[in-house]
Formats: sequence, C-alpha cells, structure tokens
Amino acid sequence: MADDHICKIRFLQESLPSYRSSLLSRVPTELCRIWCEAALKELGYANYLSKPSISTVQTLVILNIVHKNLGESCREYTLHGLAVNIARLIGIDRLGGRSDRPSNCLLKDTGLIRKNENVYRRLWWTLVICDWMTVWSRPISMHPDSFTTVLETEDGEEVPPIIAGEDKHIPSPFEYHKAMAQLAATMQNHARSINEWTTVAVRASFEELDSVAATFPPHLSYPGTDESVLEVEQGLEWIHVQRSLIFNCLDCWHINLCVALIPQLLGNPATGEDGVQQSGISCAKAILSRRYHDPCPHFHKFWATTCSTVTAAIFLALDLICFRHHRSSAEVAEEKALILFGIYLVERTCTDTRHDALLVLRRLVELSNVLRPRQFIDQKVFVRLMKLVASPKLWASFSDTEVTLRFLFADLSSTGEASKSALDHDEQIQSTDAGDVTCGNILPNTLSRFATVTGEAGDLLPLEDDLFSSELIDMSLPWLDPGSLMAFPNEVSF
Repeated sequence: MADDHICKIRFLQESLPSYRSSLLSRVPTELCRIWCEAALKELGYANYLSKPSISTVQTLVILNIVHKNLGESCREYTLHGLAVNIARLIGIDRLGGRSDRPSNCLLKDTGLIRKNENVYRRLWWTLVICDWMTVWSRPISMHPDSFTTVLETEDGEEVPPIIAGEDKHIPSPFEYHKAMAQLAATMQNHARSINEWTTVAVRASFEELDSVAATFPPHLSYPGTDESVLEVEQGLEWIHVQRSLIFNCLDCWHINLCVALIPQLLGNPATGEDGVQQSGISCAKAILSRRYHDPCPHFHKFWATTCSTVTAAIFLALDLICFRHHRSSAEVAEEKALILFGIYLVERTCTDTRHDALLVLRRLVELSNVLRPRQFIDQKVFVRLMKLVASPKLWASFSDTEVTLRFLFADLSSTGEASKSALDHDEQIQSTDAGDVTCGNILPNTLSRFATVTGEAGDLLPLEDDLFSSELIDMSLPWLDPGSLMAFPNEVSF
C-alpha cells in the first residue's frame, strides 16, 4: 500500500462523517466477542507464551481495549499483566529518549527497532495509560521508576500534500496520546497521594487538572466558559473525536473527585457546598452536551464515551438525591432532563455493561422521585447508596423502592420513620415512573422523547457480602470501587 493511501485510512474511523451505523443493533457486540475469542485462539496456536513478540503485545492491547466494551474486567486485568511482562521481555520499556539507543532487547532486528521506535514507544505508553487509569483499590503494575521509555509525538515522516495541503500546519494526531498520558499520570497521583478528602485537597486537584489541560496543544485545548473551541477543517475530523474524548476524561475525573468529597459535605452541612458540587454539575452538563453534538455517528461505540455518559448521569442523580434542597425548581427540572437524556444515550450503546448502568440509573431516578426534597441524607445513607450503585445485581434483587428505602434508612426502619418521612405524599413527586418526568424547555425540544421505563427487580435480599461485587468497575468508574468506600469517614459503620 502506498504511503498516501496509508495516511488516508490511518484515521478513517474518526473521519467518516457520512458513515451511518445501526444504533440499536446488538450484532456488532456479538461479532466483537467472537472476534476476541478467535484472536485468543490464534495467540494460543502461535505459542505466544513461549515466543515474546511485538505482535503479541499489540494484540493483547487491542483485546484489552475491546474487553472494556464487553465487560470482562477479570480477563482484561489478567491479559494486561501478560502484555506488560511480554513488553518488558522484548525491551520496549527501556527505549529511553529519542537520542538514546535501546539495549538488552530480545528483538533480533535492531534495525526494525530504530525504524519503528516511536511505534513501540506509543505501544508501551498505551499500556501505561491503561494501567494508571484504574480503580483506586487496584495497585498499578507499571511504576514510573520501572521504565525509561519516553513518549514521542512525531513520526519523523512528512505528511503528503494530498492530505495536508501545501501551506497548512497539520497537528500531530499523536499529541492526543501524550495528553492522555499526562492526564493518566495526574489521575494516578491524585488516587495515591490524597490521604484525606477535604475541600482544600479537592480544589488543589482541580487546579492541577487545569494546569495539565493548559499544556495541551491548541487543537486539543480545553476552552474556558467564554472561549470558543478551535475549529477544524474538512479532512481532519479525527480532531473532533480526540478533543471530545479527552474533554470527557478530564470532566469524568473532575466528577470523581467531587463524589469523593460528598461524604464530608453531608457530614458538615454548615460548611455548604463551597462550589465543589456545582463544578461537578457543570462537568456533567458538559459531557452530556458533547454527546448531544457527537463528533461522528459512531462516537457512542467508544468505551470512554459510554463511561463518561454513565458518570455524568449518575452524578446528577446523586446530586438530586443528596442536595435537592439546595436546588431551585428550574435546576431540579434541568437535572432530571439531563439524567433522562443520559439514560437515552446509554440505551443506545454497544457495551454489555450498559445493562447494569441502566438499572442503576433507573433505580436512582425512582429513588429521587419518592424522597422528600428535604429528606436528610447522611454519610451512612450515602455509603449504603453508593454500595447499591456499585453493585447492580444487589440492587436488582430489591423488589421495589420500599425495599431500597428500608436498606438505606436501616437505622430508622425499626420505628417506621424512614418510610413515613421518605414517602410523605405532601412533598413527593406524584409519579415514580422515570418516563413521566418531562424535559420541559431545558434542552432542545427534540429531547422530549427521551423517556425510559423502570427496571426489573427480583424478590430476595442477598447477603451484604454481595456489596463487594462491583460490576460497574468493568466500566472503570473508580469512585464506584468498594475499596474506595472504605476510605470514607471511620464513623460510617454497618
């Protein structure tokens, strides 16, 4: 294949605005699962455990990214460790900087290493990014001091005029890789260094995120409230996709930090929200706004897109439940409309984990509908709620909202106060069906059709051991990790 043809198809997936995929079809997911199984069998036939090779590492990396959509976190975690170890055997963790030369490599063709050195750098850093963007209770496999490979963003090849034009500067598509590496390093630093969740610590983390975003190249710039996003020219639509993905990752982590602070806000009502919660709401709105203006017809197929959508919708639902008394009626209506829009979007994703996410979102909507606006949610109730959110199978076993209320307000259930106060008909919303909540004029009129139906539930209440089967971790929502719940205030006990 000629070089100009390679450049044309390199970002084909991101640059085909005319391509229309079937949004509701489940066939792509099934085909993807079959393809993954076939790829694993081929690896076995190639005796990949005894013959370290670059192609094996590349295959395992692709499989792991695909597994996020299939919701197979155990296999993903195992294969990730295998890919890292094979990569170390080959030596792509010791490539150093551009001026360095690799040593102690098992690759026989050192000329091949020199020719494709930056490809190997990006391959290694793909492993690093996946490793560092992990749940809080899971230790990283790739410590920063354990490798020397520096990520480069230039290919060293000229972009053909037929693609770039003679007088135009075309940004490197690999700048996105570098930006994601910076973000992953920042996230890992936050997850491992914050020992006490305080407003000061969270605000400092916000500032660090802003500093990282400020270093992004112009085409990936993170605009302020009054700034316009850099426009891109025809033929470079992949920039839209990269920008949207990295914006979503930034906002998701911002939301994660906000969620970690909620127990303190609930434990000290006198301190108020101090703007932190509002900043999380702004990030959730930004994520859903980007989804409303998807940069390409198949943007919903990206795992990170589904993850960010679920994060935004769950956070807005938690805000309604915990801080509704701080919101005006217009703000409440807006958040409900956005949550329904999030449900609509998740319904149309191709990830298998969407089923758990939909159940959680629908149950949260039901719960917010029956709770009194001023029903007090304390730290204990919130931690119980987060355990339900993290364990969809557990929540699905609750026969109705009344069972959920008894679980959340267990300390009051013996006196009957929980049911009486939570289900006070003088102040509750009339319908518990999420489909009855209208979007009003908050979003464009086309969003008024984004209604949904309630989820199904079983009859039995399982043991509390099931609280630690966090299925939504498959979507890498670290703040749903039961391990992180243990870091909440010590006085919260069961």
